[in-house]
Amino acid sequence: MRFNILVLVPTVVALASYVQGHYDQFDARDLVDELSTREIQSLLRRSEIMEELAEISTRDLIDELSSRLEARGGGASKPVFHCFHCNKEFPTAAGAANCHKTIVEDKNALEKLRKEREAKAKARR
Repeated sequence: MRFNILVLVPTVVALASYVQGHYDQFDARDLVDELSTREIQSLLRRSEIMEELAEISTRDLIDELSSRLEARGGGASKPVFHCFHCNKEFPTAAGAANCHKTIVEDKNALEKLRKEREAKAKARR
């Protein structure tokens, strides 16, 4: 395979002009300066925030949280339990668990079911 000089010269010129046209000048010093100013600015912001937080006392925080809790009405509220099936509210977890028991979970459920069926059968007669 022979290379023709007439084909090789225009190819080299085209590649050289492509490289020259797409050359990006990258100066690492600019990047370092930008990073250092970012770090300084973030440190200044952090120190300003820390100074503002240091001015607030623990007592002030507790007073503010207490007032917000009272405003929501959650000062002395009791826990409420919900049935998973019907979402009915109960004061105890046992009440919520007993709301929709299946026959397998409740031993007396079979007897209750039999009595209900007998009562319906008597009412039909």
